[in-house]
Amino acid sequence: MKRFLAPLFALIVLTAPALAQTRALPPGEIRANGDITFGNALKLGKRDSGKTIITPDTLQILGPGSTGLADDFSVRTPKFPDGRTLNSWLRTSRSTVLDRGTVNDAATADSTAAVNERLSAMKATGGRLVLPAGKYLSSGWVLDYSGQTADAPDDSRQVSLSGDGAGNTVIYANTPNTYGLKVLGGLTGGANSLVYSGLSDFTIARRTQPRLGSRGLWLAGVAFGRLRDIYLTDLEIPFYMESTLSTALDNLLIASSTYGLEVGKGTGFSNSNNNTFNNPQFRLISKWAVRGGPLTAWTMNGLGIQGVGTMGDADSGGMKVTFDGTEGGNGLAVNGGYVEFNRGDADFFLTNTGTRTVTHVLSNVTFNRISGTQYVRTHFKLVGKHHVICIGCAFGAYNDYVRDVSRPLVDMNPADSTFTCIRCTGLDGPDNTLGITNGPTKTYRGFVSAAGVITQLEGTGLTATKSATGDYIITHNFGGTANWNIQITSNATDTVFAERAVKANNFAEILMRAPGGGLADGAFSYEIQRY
Repeated sequence: MKRFLAPLFALIVLTAPALAQTRALPPGEIRANGDITFGNALKLGKRDSGKTIITPDTLQILGPGSTGLADDFSVRTPKFPDGRTLNSWLRTSRSTVLDRGTVNDAATADSTAAVNERLSAMKATGGRLVLPAGKYLSSGWVLDYSGQTADAPDDSRQVSLSGDGAGNTVIYANTPNTYGLKVLGGLTGGANSLVYSGLSDFTIARRTQPRLGSRGLWLAGVAFGRLRDIYLTDLEIPFYMESTLSTALDNLLIASSTYGLEVGKGTGFSNSNNNTFNNPQFRLISKWAVRGGPLTAWTMNGLGIQGVGTMGDADSGGMKVTFDGTEGGNGLAVNGGYVEFNRGDADFFLTNTGTRTVTHVLSNVTFNRISGTQYVRTHFKLVGKHHVICIGCAFGAYNDYVRDVSRPLVDMNPADSTFTCIRCTGLDGPDNTLGITNGPTKTYRGFVSAAGVITQLEGTGLTATKSATGDYIITHNFGGTANWNIQITSNATDTVFAERAVKANNFAEILMRAPGGGLADGAFSYEIQRY
């Protein structure tokens, strides 16, 4: 009986303001039927399946002045002067699924109904749902925020799902083509809600079903999410991110699977933008470690892509992702990491479907090909308009791997993209087919008017002419196209934009175009980097 005293006194304090009249409570007791009461004045709990349960749902004020079930009356505080239901005050902020009868032995029972019931109930008030160490069978857990209409802290209805460590809490995805855990963010309800809390400290894997059709984690329409210490393994598609924004993912490990991270765009929603990964690791993936898009402004710190792709399979490798330069000019920012012992087509296969250049910056990343029989065809494959800047990166060849022109460091069209190295190593082999060198040694900047008149702001010796409508020529004496790069930015409004800059020996041709139309005169800025 003593174990009930502390929560009973707390409940008395909370419920006192809600009583319609002031009255003393008789002593508490547990009745023969298991009900926990203070005489006929207050009922706290009930007997259910051989257990005594005290929850906000069982709390009821009895007799004169009764307001019925806890869900039906509220308590006012300075922070919430309009009142909040007592249910929301009393619902514990930390609850375990075992409290609700869930079994953490995957060989015994499917836990989906119990977990989903708890997640749904907690969505009304927020809190943390804990998965103690064990194995949980899932045929489709769902945490659904769709339809919520306010952001935290105005709306505190945030639920986090935490395990007892990725090595201790394992969720087995047990139904083909169904994700073991699906999180539907507030954005999926058509409202402007960004309510979302976080996931941490568990593993999702498959148990007995075939790998084909096995699914792990799905985030859809989530913003400002937080994921930490999650391990996804032995699945066909371990992780699918759809229209996920401004989310931080720390210590994500995806291994021994067909694909790694799949990225998509939901109907009517934006690209996956401004997501940050800290220590993401992709290992032993037979297809692509990361695939899909469009992406904008992704940061990856301490990236590891190791042992991914399949030898001879051109549709496999490291990252195969798309960008739309029309929607954003920032692509990938990779800060530190190892990309090595991969197979397939490319370590980074980047496609820009837009008309404007996308810039990617990689610093202190090591690229290694370490086997003469298992290797990736190229480190970078660029399609569309890109500007890649590598700072302090290393391109290595070890053991019996022999560098060859058929396996270039970079595979791109110099008329569309540029590749800049600053203090990089490993550029001296025959696989450097584009003649990439460290630089630049000199920068030339300025702008050209719509009439073709050049104004040189940094560096001299350039000339410009307008050869035809929307067709401009900048002439210099830098020699072949491997010795310099050029970046063009439209100075006009979006009615005229820089379509492309075509490099040739000692000159560049710049084409300006009206959206959806032909060539058109327009001013532009240029930056030429000479190596």
